[in-house]
Amino acid sequence: MPLPPRAGESLKTQVECLSLLRTKQNEYRKLESRLNNEKQFNRKVELNAQLRVLQAALEKLKSVA
Repeated sequence: MPLPPRAGESLKTQVECLSLLRTKQNEYRKLESRLNNEKQFNRKVELNAQLRVLQAALEKLKSVA
């Protein structure tokens, strides 16, 4: 598994966390792709803001101990 188990975390909880992490990573990749293909500046700003929020959520999921 890509992330080490947290103290006292059951296997079921660990699998759920990894599933959520993968889902968020896929969502991030899709948004990144949309950002790269977008031509209008205002839409790029919106997508970039969404990417920052998603990146913060990913970091939180990875760092919770």
